[in-house]
Amino acid sequence: MLKWKPIVLAGLLALGGCPSAGIEDKIVVACQGYAGALVTAADARAAGDLSEKQVATVEAVRAALNPICLEGQWADAATALAAVERGLANLRTLGGK
Repeated sequence: MLKWKPIVLAGLLALGGCPSAGIEDKIVVACQGYAGALVTAADARAAGDLSEKQVATVEAVRAALNPICLEGQWADAATALAAVERGLANLRTLGGK
């Protein structure tokens, strides 16, 4: 079983636990959770633990979130945060083969 849930859950809990943080801070925290999930995905893929469907899910999330998390590209912070939260939720649904 992959260790997605603890990593993604930590990111989601951190988001919920920051009521006084600005939205940009929440994006940074969410992107840190995303980065951790990508490390887990890379390890799982290298070990042959991801199905083709799971790899496709990770690639779709990367395409959506890399511009936000790696390049800082977004027009609206609230929309960017929602996108990162959706991406983390999609990664959370991954399990073992």
